[in-house]
Amino acid sequence: MQYAIIQSSKRLEINNERAQHIGIVEFDTWRPAKVHYTSADNSIYQTASVGFWGSKIAISKNGEAYAEIEMKMRKGFIISFINGPTYTFRKKGFWNASEYIVIDNADSPVATIRSYFRWKIFKYQHDIDINESMLSKEVNDVMPFLIVYCLRLLRVRQAAAGA
Repeated sequence: MQYAIIQSSKRLEINNERAQHIGIVEFDTWRPAKVHYTSADNSIYQTASVGFWGSKIAISKNGEAYAEIEMKMRKGFIISFINGPTYTFRKKGFWNASEYIVIDNADSPVATIRSYFRWKIFKYQHDIDINESMLSKEVNDVMPFLIVYCLRLLRVRQAAAGA
């Protein structure tokens, strides 16, 4: 399934290639790790930093622990579902500055992401292609949100490192 997501500053809608509504993401501008996501089936996902340095992000679904994202140096973001699979979000390669990939434990690509800045509308656009056959239905529904969230975390950390 392919997704084209145009990211504004605080809120964005996720729609699939058939223009079906997948969910709404609302960002907190003061705390970039805090995000509120409402999916099409009215499930509410919230994120919060965990630990002293905030290197782990806990994701809850309707108030219950659902997944965890941990940043690893030179490996990217490790997305671990409670009682479920683990995926890695990272850059596709050294020379591919705007291309990212999500892989599973067997190093098989689950999703590819191309992110670029559109000068005409002055916003980022993310083209996401997810291999649905490799994911469960529940993970497939939340994966576009997790990808956009990881991209935002990556941009915030890059901006902080450059400051």
